[in-house]
Formats: sequence, structure tokens, C-alpha cells
Amino acid sequence: MDFELLLRQRETQQTEAAFIGALIKDYLKPDATGALGSWARERRRFQLMDYARKGLLGLGAEKAAAIKGHPTPCEELWQRIQRAG
Repeated sequence: MDFELLLRQRETQQTEAAFIGALIKDYLKPDATGALGSWARERRRFQLMDYARKGLLGLGAEKAAAIKGHPTPCEELWQRIQRAG
């Protein structure tokens, strides 16, 4: 969750109220199994998948399955952004 919040803070241009509203909406919206917070993790997994797509055309392509099954997608995405920027 810490990395998800860092990613959101980096991406946002919202007011504080809108930022908090989006957090509540994303974390209190249950998935098909009723689990809370999974929507935010899945969104970050899809963002990580961009690395697999880009890698397919270059050297050192990552396996999409390995990225999709990553246990901590928010942390991984944050670390990759930090290394790139």
C-alpha cells in the first residue's frame, strides 16, 4: 500500500479532497470475490505489463507471465520508475 500511495501522489494533479475520494473509491470497491483493494493492485499489474510489451521488441524481453504474477506490483513499478527517472 505504501508504494501505491507513492505512485498516486506522483501521478496526481488533484486537490487533496479529490485524491482522498479516489483512494476511498478504489480501495472500497470490491472485486468479483468481494476482496477490497484488489482493483488498485490490478491496475498496477497492467502498468507493469507495459514493460513486457516494450521488451518484446528489444533485448532482454521480460516474460509477461512473470510480470503478471508479480507478488508486489506497486513496489516493482515504483522501483522501475525511480531507476528510469
